[in-house]
Amino acid sequence: MFIFSINVLGHVLFVDELMRVGKLKKDSSVVFVSSFAARGASEVGAAPPPIATGSVEEFKSVADGSKFLDSNASYTDIYGSVKLMGALWTMSMARKHPDMRFLTVDPGMARGTQGTATLPFLTRTVMNFAMWMMQTLGKAHSVDVGAKRYVDVLLDDNSTYTSGVWWGSKKGLTGELADQVEHLDLLGKESAQDNADAVIHMFL
Repeated sequence: MFIFSINVLGHVLFVDELMRVGKLKKDSSVVFVSSFAARGASEVGAAPPPIATGSVEEFKSVADGSKFLDSNASYTDIYGSVKLMGALWTMSMARKHPDMRFLTVDPGMARGTQGTATLPFLTRTVMNFAMWMMQTLGKAHSVDVGAKRYVDVLLDDNSTYTSGVWWGSKKGLTGELADQVEHLDLLGKESAQDNADAVIHMFL
């Protein structure tokens, strides 16, 4: 529930309130930050989130954590499932509000985010070296490159980065942006999109 709350619930509540008081109007853009963990990445050994059908009951079990109580789920399984719900929410909202832009952006594999800062010294050193190697080999990019993705999508006139799409790496974890439905078919399932939106609002 904690991971769901800080990664999705608070964001949706904030957007709902902005819309309620008229701060988000026609042509406004809402960008949700996702992660490749929400569609899987074989490059780092991350499997797709364990979401089978995208039903209401399945998403409720993700939101309240019960889906993972009796399993050997990893943090990535939980985090990825939660982030997937957020991405699906933007797609549902894009269909409900065609006069606005709702998009999801994945920053890719960005080196230098301080994500390892709280790890033990040895683990942190190994992880930082691995990230340096990935960037050297072209498998990762800098924080600036990852951040530029947000700016490019946000400032687009909807001709390149269209609403209702999760924009992330076309191939691997860096490089050209593309619709992530190429990596995960569930993203194109409208019932799953609407179910994610409905479940999120059950917890508000």
